[in-house]
Amino acid sequence: MDSRQFDSKRDGPVSTLIFALFSVSKWISLGSQLHDYLTNHKAARKNNPNFDTWFFGLYVLAWLAALLIILQWAPLGGNWGLVFVALALYRLQDMILGTIGDAFVFNTIGGTGGSKVLLAVVNVFLIVVIFAITFYVLLPNSAFTPPAPIGRFGHLFLSWSTLPPLGSGFLALSTRARSLVMVESAAGVLVTVIALSRFLSAPDLGESAVTSTYGRAELTAGTTTVDDKAAKPGSTILLTPQDDKTRGALRVAAEAGRFTITSDVDTDSGVVAYEIKDLIS
Repeated sequence: MDSRQFDSKRDGPVSTLIFALFSVSKWISLGSQLHDYLTNHKAARKNNPNFDTWFFGLYVLAWLAALLIILQWAPLGGNWGLVFVALALYRLQDMILGTIGDAFVFNTIGGTGGSKVLLAVVNVFLIVVIFAITFYVLLPNSAFTPPAPIGRFGHLFLSWSTLPPLGSGFLALSTRARSLVMVESAAGVLVTVIALSRFLSAPDLGESAVTSTYGRAELTAGTTTVDDKAAKPGSTILLTPQDDKTRGALRVAAEAGRFTITSDVDTDSGVVAYEIKDLIS
């Protein structure tokens, strides 16, 4: 899912830390693994330019449906409750680090600015459901004043009320309750702010905008294939030789998720910088 080549010297220590966290999250992410499998092994999906938009939309909706079913009908007492809390918090880290990765352009979650905002809206409600399950299992009603509402829907309302900027009539009393409310609030603000910033970064949402990613590749015997999720059939890819080991004229052929650079001199072994430009509308 990486959409550009990461360089710690260029990107700095904060980006390096975020990239490390994102890489760990990607390795354990069900969504990332399934996305990569479908992209790499299903030719029909590889050639679908809207695949990312559909995949991540369905992935988020599937999680929402699953967590709503857990909140409404699953046994939330004892060890089963802890299992479902762990599942909900797994989805939370998956969502947060994926959103941050998209903001830092370590991955692209697909779609235009409008699609990203709609995904963020669903993710905000997912956060409410995640913490409704967490509050129900981990906190007694007396952890809030006035006491938390009774029942599963009551805890959904409690979670909705403790997520800014909706406001809350409940005050957390225990350290655990305050900690969970702080995490919920931070997650909601983070997802909302990042989605809006990406949405507003497009110069004109009514017209096409240009996305651009870049990196470097090294030729071997005059050719190389670069795996880059930003590449699509028809992408505009600009090539610039970086040393005198590239003497021939360069050509490029792109497909979904990768492209091939070829020199007309078979012995070329130099480094080539590339930039992928695409129109989104």
